[in-house]
Amino acid sequence: MIKLRNIPNKLQYDFIHISKLFFNDVQLIDESNNEGYIVDIVQNDDEARVSLFFDGKIIEEKTTDLEKNSIKLALYDLLSKIRNSKSEYGILVGVRPVKVVHKLMNQYEDLKEIKTILEKDYRISSSKIDLLLEVAIKERHLIFKDFEAISLYIGIPFCPSICTYCSFPSNDINKKSKLVNPYMEYLIKEIKETFELLRSSNRRVDNIYIGGGTPTSISNEQLEMMLKTIDEYINPDDLNEYTIEAGRPDTITYEKLETIKKYGITRICLNPQSMSNKVLEKIGRNHTREDIIETHKLVKEFQFNAINMDLIVGLPEDTFDSLKSTIEEVVLMKPENITVHTLAIKKASHIKNNQEEYNLAKSDEIHKMLIYIEKKMSENGYKPYYLYRQKNILGNFENIGYALNGKESIYNMRIIEERHNILALGVGGVSKKKIEEDYFIRIPNFRSVEDYIRRFDEIIDRKKKFLNLT
Repeated sequence: MIKLRNIPNKLQYDFIHISKLFFNDVQLIDESNNEGYIVDIVQNDDEARVSLFFDGKIIEEKTTDLEKNSIKLALYDLLSKIRNSKSEYGILVGVRPVKVVHKLMNQYEDLKEIKTILEKDYRISSSKIDLLLEVAIKERHLIFKDFEAISLYIGIPFCPSICTYCSFPSNDINKKSKLVNPYMEYLIKEIKETFELLRSSNRRVDNIYIGGGTPTSISNEQLEMMLKTIDEYINPDDLNEYTIEAGRPDTITYEKLETIKKYGITRICLNPQSMSNKVLEKIGRNHTREDIIETHKLVKEFQFNAINMDLIVGLPEDTFDSLKSTIEEVVLMKPENITVHTLAIKKASHIKNNQEEYNLAKSDEIHKMLIYIEKKMSENGYKPYYLYRQKNILGNFENIGYALNGKESIYNMRIIEERHNILALGVGGVSKKKIEEDYFIRIPNFRSVEDYIRRFDEIIDRKKKFLNLT
C-alpha cells in the first residue's frame, strides 16, 4: 500500500493512477499517519517538492517546476526507485495516449525529436513509442479531414445473453422482450426527428455506426423498419462508412444479412471474443467456435467492404495455448479488421463482483499473448490503426484495432481521437461535441430503456442543444 498526502485536487486523479502502476492499494490521506510508504507534496509560488517517506523517514525527494507533467514525472521517478512500473506507458494513465503524440506532431516535424520527448518526458518504452507513432501517422492520413461532418451512433441495447465481462447498458432480450417493440418505436421516432434537425441546421452525416448491445438480436422486421427509416434520410454519396455490430453468431440469419446488405451497410462486426468453447461457455455465450466459423462463411457471401472480428485477451480460462489457437483460426478467416481488446474489469460487470469465480491470466502471460498477437498480425498484413486504453485494464496494456491496408474503420478512429462531432441516438451512447481544439463536451444518453421511453422529450431537447438550435 501507498498513501498520498497533501495532493492538490488537480493532481489527485493522475497521482492515484500513477501510484497504481507500482502499488495495488493506493489511499488518499489528510492525517499525520506516518506508517508505511507515503508521498507528500509541498508547493510554493515557484516550485513543487514531491517527497517519498517510509515509516516517517524520507527516502528521497524531487523538486520540480509547477507544470503538471513535471510533477507527475517526479512522482513516477520517485516510485521507480523502490518498485518496477507495471506499465510501458510511463506517466500516461489516460485512455487516449495517441492524443499526446498528435499534440507533439503539431509542434515538431522531426520524429526522432518526438521519440526523445516521449521517452524522456513521459517515460514511455521504445516499443510503445513505435506503436503510438505508427497509429498516429495512420490516423493523420485518414481522419484529419472532414471536420464539419457528423458521425451518428445508434444504440440497440439488447443481447441474447449478458457476457460476464460486459458493463455496457445492455439487456437480456429474453428477459426484457416486452420492451423491445416500444423501444424500437421510440428509436425510429428519434431517428426521424434527429434527421429533420440535421436537415434544418444544414449538417451532413458521413458515417453511421449501429452498436449495442447486439443490434442483430432484434427481429428482421424490426431491423428492416429501422434501416428503412435511416435510408429515407441519408445521402448514400455522403457516407464513407456504414457499420453494424452483429457480434453474436447466434443472432445472425441469412434473412437479416439480406436486409443489412439491401440498405447499404458496408461494414459488419462479427465478434467471437474467443475461439475456445471452454472460454465461450465461461463468459456466458450461447454459441460455439463452430457457430462462429459457419456464420463467418455466411457473412462472407454478402461481400461487405469489411468484416471486423473482436477478440479479448485475458478472458476467464483463456491460456496462451488457447489464445494462440484463437488467433491462428481468426487469421485464417482473413477478416479485414481484427480488434484486440485486453480484458478490463468494469464495475458493472459480473466478473468485477465475483472475481473469486474466475481464473484470469496474470500480467506476464497477457504480455506474452499480446506479443504473439502482434507478431501474427504483422506476418499476415494487419497493421495497427487505432489504439486506446481503459480503466482497470489487466496488466495496464491496451486495445488495438488492426486492419488490412485500406480497410481501416473511420468511426473507430473518430470516437477515440475526438476531433469530429458524434451524435448518439438511443440508449447507452454518448454524444461528443467539439467546442474547440482538444476540448469536447460529452452528452450521455439514458442508460436504461425505461428512462429513455419515459423521458423521450429530453432526448430531443438534447439534440437541439447539440446542434445549437435552442
